[in-house]
Amino acid sequence: MFGSLNGNLWMGLEFINRVTIGMGLDYEMRIDMRSFPRLINNSFTGSREEGYAKYREFSVGDSASFYKLHVSDYSGNWGDSMSKNDGIMFTANGTENDHDLISVNCAEVFVAPWWYALGSDSRLTGQYGMIVPDHVGYLDNTMTYFYHGIMWKTHLGSNEHMEMIEMKIRPK
Repeated sequence: MFGSLNGNLWMGLEFINRVTIGMGLDYEMRIDMRSFPRLINNSFTGSREEGYAKYREFSVGDSASFYKLHVSDYSGNWGDSMSKNDGIMFTANGTENDHDLISVNCAEVFVAPWWYALGSDSRLTGQYGMIVPDHVGYLDNTMTYFYHGIMWKTHLGSNEHMEMIEMKIRPK
C-alpha cells in the first residue's frame, strides 16, 4: 500500500488479490471518473464531465498468475473500457506481460503499470495531468504519439485525460 488515506491511495495487487480471491467472496468494482475541462478550439469549456463504469465480476489473481485481471458484466454511462483487459496479466517496469503486437514494455512506454491488452481502452495508473501528446517517438518506423495520462478511451478518447478516478470494490 502506498499513498495517503486522505488522498491518493493504492492498496497494492497482493492486497487486492487477497481480498477478491482469498476471502471466498465474489466482488464487483465501480469506477467513478471526472474529466478535466474540455479543450475545444484551444479554449477550455470550463465544464467537467462525470461518469462511472461498474463491473459485476472483478478479481485479481496472485503473483504466480502475474496478477491476472478478471473483469466482466459491464454497466455504466461512460462505456466499457476494461473488458479487453479481462484475462490479461499485469505489466510493470521490467516485467513485460502485455498482449500487444509491439515488442516493447507498455508500462515503460506509457510510464504506467497496467493490464495492457492489444488496443487497450483504459489506463487508470497513468500520470496525472491534462496535456495531450507530450512526447513523439518512432516505434517500428511508425510515428507514434505516447499519451501518459489517466485514460478511459470509450468516453473521452485516448487524447484526453481524467482529473479524478476512484476504483472501489465490494462484495456482491
